[in-house]
Amino acid sequence: MKHTWWFHPVIVLLVLTTGGPASGMAPAHLWSRNFGSATDDFGHSVAMDASGNVILAGQFTGTVNFGGSNLVSAGARDIFLAKFDASGTHLWSQRLGGTQDDYGLGVCVDATGYVCLTGYFHGTASLGGSNLVSAGSADIFVARYSPSGAHAWSRRFGSTGSDFGHAIDTDSFGNMIMTGNFSGSVDFGSAILASAGGTDMVCLALTAGGGNLWSRRGGGTGTDYANRIAVDGSGNAYVTGYFSGTAEFGGSYLTSAGFDDAYLVKYNASGTHQWSLRFGGPSYDYGQGIAVDAAGNAVVTGLFYDTANFGGSNLVSAGSADIYLVKFDSGGAHLWSQRFGGGSYDSGNGVAIDSRGNVLATGSFQSTASFGGGNLTSRGSYDVFVVKTNAGGAYQWVLQAGGTFVETGRSVAVDAAGNLAVTGYFDGTTNFGGEDLTSNGASDVFVARYAAYPAAPVIRSIADIGNDQGRRVRIDFNRSAFDAALSSIPVVEYEIYRRSDALQTASAADPVGVPSRRILDDGWVYAGSVAAHGTDRYLIDAPTDADSTVAFGQHYSTFFVRAATTDEYIFYDSPPDSGYSIDNLAPGVPGGLVSNIGLVSWNKCADADFDYFTVYGSPTQNFGDAVLYDYTTGTSMNLNGSGYSWAFVTATDFSGNESSPGWVKVATGVGDIPRSYVLSVSNFPNPFNPSTTVSYTVPSRGNVTVAIYDARGARVATLVDNATRDAGAYRADWNGRSDSGTTLSSGVYFARIEQAGTVRTRKIVLLK
Repeated sequence: MKHTWWFHPVIVLLVLTTGGPASGMAPAHLWSRNFGSATDDFGHSVAMDASGNVILAGQFTGTVNFGGSNLVSAGARDIFLAKFDASGTHLWSQRLGGTQDDYGLGVCVDATGYVCLTGYFHGTASLGGSNLVSAGSADIFVARYSPSGAHAWSRRFGSTGSDFGHAIDTDSFGNMIMTGNFSGSVDFGSAILASAGGTDMVCLALTAGGGNLWSRRGGGTGTDYANRIAVDGSGNAYVTGYFSGTAEFGGSYLTSAGFDDAYLVKYNASGTHQWSLRFGGPSYDYGQGIAVDAAGNAVVTGLFYDTANFGGSNLVSAGSADIYLVKFDSGGAHLWSQRFGGGSYDSGNGVAIDSRGNVLATGSFQSTASFGGGNLTSRGSYDVFVVKTNAGGAYQWVLQAGGTFVETGRSVAVDAAGNLAVTGYFDGTTNFGGEDLTSNGASDVFVARYAAYPAAPVIRSIADIGNDQGRRVRIDFNRSAFDAALSSIPVVEYEIYRRSDALQTASAADPVGVPSRRILDDGWVYAGSVAAHGTDRYLIDAPTDADSTVAFGQHYSTFFVRAATTDEYIFYDSPPDSGYSIDNLAPGVPGGLVSNIGLVSWNKCADADFDYFTVYGSPTQNFGDAVLYDYTTGTSMNLNGSGYSWAFVTATDFSGNESSPGWVKVATGVGDIPRSYVLSVSNFPNPFNPSTTVSYTVPSRGNVTVAIYDARGARVATLVDNATRDAGAYRADWNGRSDSGTTLSSGVYFARIEQAGTVRTRKIVLLK
C-alpha cells in the first residue's frame, strides 16, 4: 500500500534536482496534509485567496481533525469547511449539516477573503446560522462566511424532488454565481423555474449579501447536469456539464450526437445568454471542470469515449474513457483541444488557469496513460495526476501520485503568484512530495500545495555578451521556489559553477546521479554569485573557458546554478546548460596609410589580439565597390599594376572581428584589370540590416560554394552551391533569411567560401 508521488520528467533529491528543459521542470512541493476518519472522507473543492491561503470543502463521516478541535458528524455524512494559511498551518475548520447525508461540493473565495460554499443537504441542517429544512429530498444550499470563518448568511433552494448545488464562483463585486441541478418547480428568489423533464441545469446569481440577482435554467426532456462554473473579470458566467437528447440553454437547441454530450454555455453579468455549444461524439462525453482567463478564454476538461470533436480535429480515445482539455475564446470559437490518457478509464475533473494563461488540470488515470511527456503507469487501481500546459496547449510537466487503491484529484486552484493547491482523496499510504501520508481508515481527504517554480533554479539561456572583448557570457535563469519570504529555509544566493573541462557540445550531459558534494571535485569551478532577492528572473555574467573563434570553431562552456540556502547542507542545483562567448570588439582602424608609386604602407596594429591585415582594391573611393586583393601580417603591399585606383586596409583579430577600413589613393598603375586573385569572402555593409552584399574572389577556375553559418556552426543559407567559377571577383546578396525563407534573428553569422579544399571565413553581424 506504499504510494509515491512521481515527478516527471525530473528526479528531485534533497540537494540535487536533475531533469530536462525548463518546460519539463515540475514545481516544488511546499506541503501536503491528509484528514479522515475510519470511513470514507472526500475533498471535493479547493480555492486560494490573494494571500495564498487555502480553503477546502468536502464531506466526512465520524470524527475528523483538520488541525484544530475534532469535528464530529451529526449523523451520516456531514460537510466540512477548512482554511489553512500559505504555509499549511490550520486557521479554522467547521462542521456543517444535519443528521442525514450532506455534501459540500463547491467553494470559492472573493477579493475580500469571504468564502462562498454550495452543495446539498437532506432534512434539517445548519450551515452556521438558523436551521434550513429541505422541501423534500435533497435541497441546494448557498452559504457565505467571513475570512475568519464566521457565518454571514445561508439560503436553501429546492422542490420535493432532488436538487443539487455543484459549483460556485464569484465576480469582482463579490456577487456569487452557483450552478447545479434541479427537478420539478423551484423558487430561486429571482424566478420560479420548472425543469423540462427529469433533471435540468440551473445557474443562480446572488449578491454578496445573499440577495437575488437572476437565475436561468437549461436542458431538455432528458437528464441534464451542470458540473462546474467559472466567472470572468466582467462577471460573465461559464457553465459546463452534460446533456442527452435535445436541450436549450437560452439560445438555439443543441442535440447530442449520441448518448450524453458535453456542453458549454456563457451568460453575461445580467444573466443574458451569450452563446452555447455542444461537443462530443456518439458515446458518452462529460464536461467536468472549467476555468476562464483574464481575456475570457474558457478551458474545459472532462472525459470522452470513442471519437469526439471539440471544434478542431477529431480526438480518438486510446481505449475506454480518455481525458480531454479544450480551449475556446470569449466568443466560443475553438482554439485548441488535447487528449490525454491510455487504454483504461481516465478522467479530467478540475482545471485552473494561472495569471500567465498556463493551464493546470487534475483528475485520475488507470494503467498506462500519456500526458505529452512520456507514459505514466498507475501503481494500482487509479492514480492522481496534475498536468500543466502553456496557454497554447503545449505540455509543460505532469505530476503523479498513486498506490494499490483508488486515488483521485477532484479540484485544483492557483493563486496570483502561480502557486497551486490540489485536493481529492486517497487510500493507504501516499507521498505528494514531502513526508508519507497514511489514510486513517478508508479514503482520506488530501490537500497538497506546490510552488510556481521548481525547487532548483532553471537556466533559461546562456548568451554571449555583445560589444566586449569576449571570455564572458550572460546567464539568465528562473529563481528557486524557496527564494521566498515564507520559506522555512530560504535561498540566500545563487552560485554559478563552470565545468573546467567544458563539454564541446551545445547540449551538455546532466550529472545525473552524481552527489552534489562531489560535483565541485569532478571538474566544476566557482564562477560567480548573485544575492537572492525574490525576483522571478536573474541575470549574472560569468567567465568562460575560451572564446569561439573563426579559426577554431565553437567552444562551449558548461555551467550550472546552485540555489544556496541558510543551511549549508541544503541547496538546489539546476540541470547544466552550455553557451559560448565571442570577442565582439574589432581592432582599431589601420592608420598612417601612404602610397608610393603603388606601394601602399600603414602602421602596425596595437591590439593584442591582432591576427592579420586585409587589403582591398577599388576603382572608386566607395568601399562597397572594393574587391579583396590579398592578406598580410606585414605593414605594406604593392598594388602597382593592379588596376585599382584606391586601396583599403582593414585589421582582423583572432576572433574574426574586422575593423573599419583605412584608405589611400594609389598614385599610379598600369592595366585595366587585377593581375591576380586570392580566395576570399567579404561583405558590405557589416553589421547589416536587412541585407548585405557578399563579395568573393576565386583564384582559378573550379567549383565554389559560398554559404552562411550561424554561431553554432549550422549552415543556414546557401548563396552559391558548388557552382563552377572562372578566376575573378563575384557578388551575391543575402537578405538575412534561411534557405527555407525564415527570417533569422539578430546575431553573429559566418560567411564561408570553399574551393578545392581551401576555406575562407568572414564574421558578419545581423542587427535588428
